[in-house]
Amino acid sequence: MRYYLAIDGIRGGSPSVSNTSWLEVESFTFEAAADVTVGGGTISASKTKFDPVQVVLSNETSLPSLMANMVDGVLGTIHLQAVDDLGKLVYDMQLEGVAAGVSDSSGSGVELKLDYDQIAIQTISQDRTGQLRDISDFGWDIAKNAAGPKVSTAKDPVAVAETSPSHFYMIVDGLKGDAKEQGHASWFEIDSFDVAGTSTGDRTRVTSFGPLSVDVSSDAALTEMLDRAAKGTIFDGVHIQGVSFDGIKIVDTYDLKIGNVAVLSVTDDLHGGYNVEFDYSVIDVTTRGLNGTKTDSYRFDLAAGKVGGTINPIDAGAGTGGAVQAEQYYLRLEGIGGDIQSGAYQGCFAIDDPTFSVSHTPGSVPDFSNVSVTLASDAALHKLFQTISLAGKVASASIFGVASVNSKQQTVFELGLDGVLITELTTTESGGPVLGLDYARIGVSTFAFDPVKNALTSNPSFGFNILTGKAESVDITGGAQAPAPAVAPEKYYVMIEGVTGNSDDPSHAGWFDLDSFNLEVTNSTLVVANGGAGEASFEPLGLTFGDDTGVVALTQKIMAGAQIASVRIEGVAGNKSDVVYQLDLNGLVVTNIDDSDAPGHSISLNFQKVVIYSTGTSGSLEASGYDLTTGKAINKLAIGDPGAGPQELQATKYFLAIDGVDGSSRDDRAHKGWLDVADFSIQLDAPADLGVAGKTDYGPLDVTVVSDTGLSKLLEYMSSGKSHNVKLDGITDDSKLAYSVELGDAFVTGITDTDGPGYSVTLDYTKIEVTTSTFDSATGESGTIKAGWDRAMQKVTKFDVSPIVAKTADTSPTAYYMVVDGVHGDRDDTSHGSWFTVDSFSFGAETQVSIGSGGAGAGKAAFDPLTVHIASEDGLTDLLGLMARGKFLDGIHIEGTALNANDGEKTVYTLDLGNILVSDISDSSGGGYDVTFVYGKIMQENLRLNGDSISKFGFDILSGKPTSWTNGLTIVGSAGADFVIGTGAGDELMGLRGNDRISGQDGNDVVNGGAGRDLMNGGGGNDRFDFDAIADTSAVASRYDKIADFEVGLDTIDLIDVYGGTLKWMGTGAFTGEGQVRAYQDGGFAIIEINVDANLASDGGIRLTGVSADTLQENDFIL
Repeated sequence: MRYYLAIDGIRGGSPSVSNTSWLEVESFTFEAAADVTVGGGTISASKTKFDPVQVVLSNETSLPSLMANMVDGVLGTIHLQAVDDLGKLVYDMQLEGVAAGVSDSSGSGVELKLDYDQIAIQTISQDRTGQLRDISDFGWDIAKNAAGPKVSTAKDPVAVAETSPSHFYMIVDGLKGDAKEQGHASWFEIDSFDVAGTSTGDRTRVTSFGPLSVDVSSDAALTEMLDRAAKGTIFDGVHIQGVSFDGIKIVDTYDLKIGNVAVLSVTDDLHGGYNVEFDYSVIDVTTRGLNGTKTDSYRFDLAAGKVGGTINPIDAGAGTGGAVQAEQYYLRLEGIGGDIQSGAYQGCFAIDDPTFSVSHTPGSVPDFSNVSVTLASDAALHKLFQTISLAGKVASASIFGVASVNSKQQTVFELGLDGVLITELTTTESGGPVLGLDYARIGVSTFAFDPVKNALTSNPSFGFNILTGKAESVDITGGAQAPAPAVAPEKYYVMIEGVTGNSDDPSHAGWFDLDSFNLEVTNSTLVVANGGAGEASFEPLGLTFGDDTGVVALTQKIMAGAQIASVRIEGVAGNKSDVVYQLDLNGLVVTNIDDSDAPGHSISLNFQKVVIYSTGTSGSLEASGYDLTTGKAINKLAIGDPGAGPQELQATKYFLAIDGVDGSSRDDRAHKGWLDVADFSIQLDAPADLGVAGKTDYGPLDVTVVSDTGLSKLLEYMSSGKSHNVKLDGITDDSKLAYSVELGDAFVTGITDTDGPGYSVTLDYTKIEVTTSTFDSATGESGTIKAGWDRAMQKVTKFDVSPIVAKTADTSPTAYYMVVDGVHGDRDDTSHGSWFTVDSFSFGAETQVSIGSGGAGAGKAAFDPLTVHIASEDGLTDLLGLMARGKFLDGIHIEGTALNANDGEKTVYTLDLGNILVSDISDSSGGGYDVTFVYGKIMQENLRLNGDSISKFGFDILSGKPTSWTNGLTIVGSAGADFVIGTGAGDELMGLRGNDRISGQDGNDVVNGGAGRDLMNGGGGNDRFDFDAIADTSAVASRYDKIADFEVGLDTIDLIDVYGGTLKWMGTGAFTGEGQVRAYQDGGFAIIEINVDANLASDGGIRLTGVSADTLQENDFIL
């Protein structure tokens, strides 16, 4: 599919052969929505809101004219069209009274935001024979909130040469860049840029332009940019030029100029280049074709609010025009030795990811961000911890950027900080800590390479005193620091006093293998405010384990409100006995446990005292600590021993049982009839304050099951508000029970179902007991560790549950289809003709339960809207019309099918909705669209492959009561040849025009073939074959409509509308006058013929397969 845009008065430049004068579209999105309220026994909808259409163009050809139209006001008629691979028009969106927002980016082309007064959409499709099947229209006048004009024929704009620059350069007045290319020497190489203009969507069309954001490829003129940003300097302008290659030479095809400019911000991540944002008062855009001819231009004065304005000449400045890019960075902290052992940077820290920025909004003071760095190792971590814990002060800091110049490592970048406060220290198992540095003064220097002198030369430096708000020279000096050796830990272990871990390392028996940990300290007091004195704040210690060992023992700690006396983390290297990192803590309380089906669990621990050990200048571990209760430094803590107990078994497969919900699991003999679990999660929280336990509370149990089995039963449970017993079991690879969660008085409080196999269910509850199984390899004895909690009573408890379930069939659909009442879908096959292909869907429900009152308030279910992604554009205009008019749909039916090895596709899942309003439609260039439905009734059923019902749920949301109904729908064809297939619930099937094949399935259907030569099957039930006019049949015997399964005495043929009066039944006799119906035999067919005039000839006929004419009676017809 390809997309094009035409705007009255704006010349296009698409490279497409058939649409050369249009604008080529990369992508678009469109959405309309109505607020739908369900409550008080009714469903109501607000006025539909139509959001702006967002369009991304493939090139910059018409950018100047688009900006001009944005400023001038309302654009002319806009057409957005889609054509298929054969160049045939399949989609046309027309907008009138448009206000546009325009932005341009070197990475993604021109972006348009189109607000409008009127919208019309037309979709065009073909039938299976390649003939035009349907032209469907929607038109809406937004101001009048009424139907509007339909799509009109689009006019081709004037064609111009395409403008698609492939590379961009920038010149900043007074500054010299480092580009060397002919024609752009002394310009800046840039990676990308972005500039945006907007026109308000409130019909006032007030225009504004956003900053020009540019990513510069190197550090060229970085210090000068910083100086201009800090001082708020106003200068003449910036010029960005885009170039294209015409196959022979480079051609300038794009120019963006801004005048009266200030630097709003500079952000440098020290990875090569920086980002700069410019404010301005005049903007000018010009585009050219590859032949150099100007195709478009526009200039606007933002200050005056009108076209025009002056931009002075923009010239590069003097200087070296470049900066050598650093290859490695080092941090020197005065008084703290780092991990670099020798050379010019001895005592510094090797660092990664340094970043800083300065911003200056006109009329305000400059804002300097903290400098953020990540250290490459844990060297001197204890000193950093001591510094941030006690005051945070460091006299000075310097960052050196180093590169190889003339085969020698030399400093090519310097960032100096004075009056430093360490504001952040985060230590984890992954690499060195992250530091945040605030400061009172900052200085930045860069160096260029002078090829004449074959040496580095200094660029202008930048310096600023934040306390005084003035620029000044900042020269940070500081002697070499004694280095601290750095040995990276290879593995981490944690000892939790009194809790037995699972490590198999002999030197860490009873400890836990630690997957990850996190400890963060902050000191947020600003240097500017008080010269650097701050107060440390400690976040809880986070630990993540590789399996579930200890989860129940830790749960017991929470439930008892007990402290953990001590915890120690060790990082080891070499032979795994060399401790190179140590973290000791006392007075801990578990504040959170997060467990799931994935191996392992996470916990958070509040603490009162902490000591960190890392390698110091002596090469040995050195300590620094802090007592949070006294605010004083400490350097040693008492550390206890791990618990001694048997090994805990680890689960690899999980199952869920809920009273009365039959499952389909076959994976384990002891869990047949349970639900197979794809994943689950549960949390235990107990907020604490410096070692004092808080109130314990478990969160809901969230479970995703593998198949759709049990869905309807759980929907019933949720809507009824009744409690049930629940059990979640986890087994080992050899089917031993390893883990169990038992829930008493459990309520279904949330369900989410989608098109994929399975669904998610949320269970809240009054009581919970968690059990892990143990095995002592020394004695061969098995055992359990249990922790039970009564959430309502807030106390420890013990209980057992045994949910009663039975094995049933697995009903996991592999494909989904949908019928929307009265709306023609895209399917054209014998199984689901005129239905919609469903790419994806989702719906859910939830209810609130008051656990503290034993479940009071349960059962007040709220059902979420159904959102469906439809694979084509079929039905889009009809659904937009229904939403805009606030018209109710009688029903929606979704079928999920699975393949039966012997009988093919069989329905195993159904979802029926009634009393429906369309609440949201979102369309885009990606193919298909999303539509959201709000409904007043719901019915869901799971079925076996043989068609037998497993479970069924129905609920009237408006009355809050269970219900059941037969949701017969109107299923319609199109103007072409269609398959129209029923749901089996007693539908009205309408072929409309074309040679249709209609099949009613089960139920008492009404079948109306409409015009064309139709083949009709009523299926089971007492069906009525309806003919609205004599033109719905044919006077030519070979083109008579055919009914393939007419059952005499059960089905009827309705001819009451084909004649102006009452028709007379003639049996098998001949016509004797007008207004008569007769039957005769033609081989295996009974032929019904109708005469509506005086010529005694057949004016229309119907062929009945397998019926004897002489068995037909008058009561087989409605005459």
